Amino acid sequence: MRYLLLLLLALPARAQDLSLVRCSRDVFAAAGERVWPGWSDAPFSLLLIDGETEYLVSPPAGTTGFTPSSNDAHILTRKRITNPNLLATYPAVGDEPTIVVGTPKMTGKSDAAWVITLLHEHFHQLQYSWPGYYAASNKLGLARGDETGMWMLNYPFPYADANVQQRMTRFTSALANALAARGSASFAPALREVKLRWRELRESLDADDYAYLMFQVYQEGVARYVELRVAEELAKRGTPCLSREAAKEVAAQLRADIDSGLANPRLAERQRVAFYAIGAAVALLLDEVSPYWKRDYIARPFAIESYFAP
Repeated sequence: MRYLLLLLLALPARAQDLSLVRCSRDVFAAAGERVWPGWSDAPFSLLLIDGETEYLVSPPAGTTGFTPSSNDAHILTRKRITNPNLLATYPAVGDEPTIVVGTPKMTGKSDAAWVITLLHEHFHQLQYSWPGYYAASNKLGLARGDETGMWMLNYPFPYADANVQQRMTRFTSALANALAARGSASFAPALREVKLRWRELRESLDADDYAYLMFQVYQEGVARYVELRVAEELAKRGTPCLSREAAKEVAAQLRADIDSGLANPRLAERQRVAFYAIGAAVALLLDEVSPYWKRDYIARPFAIESYFAP
């Protein structure tokens, strides 16, 4: 972390933020394909909201409404029109899924955490770029007339239902126990308990509610898993712009967040964000028991429960 801070403190504020964007790309080059084969096929356009200016890095073909940067031909600029606290991925510029992000200060993240969080968003770019993604998500039938995509955030899941909360807590407790049992003789019975509690949770939900849970586990939970795996890869080797020590700190915080989310999902309070830790835990278990699950992830979207090997 110290090396990264010394490097950045020598730069003007906006140059620091753009340097962090470049660092995220370097981190991806070092770890991306190790974490997820084929990830390099995704676009990596990014809109950085910095003060009253937006910087478009790696602009999609045919981009309009921006002017070339005076310092870098690969960066376009325009006056800010976007919320500076944003951290999301959507077709913000043309039809290409673009990362839209405020600065580390505006998003409340350390520089190192921000760099790795950009790869969580970059994984969404891979998801959205797969042929058939939008058709498959529409086939879930959860939009209920919403054509903006906001149903992904606002779907009326029964977060406050006491029975759902109880069964969710039993499920997340089983996930935590199975993660702790990896590599031991108690792993197989712990995994059976996960599947039992999963079935009980499914039985407490109607078909649409369960489909939404699986959608979020698949999309946001696996993106959180990828974020953790990137941090763990960087903790082994580091890069010139992000030290092993900084990556270790980020990985430790991500693991702690996942553990906390499993120990106490706080479903009514955290709502869909509670599904991030669940999906990350499921993906970590899949690493243990289903070596080809990432192939199934592409072939069968939103069906993550079925990826487990018999």
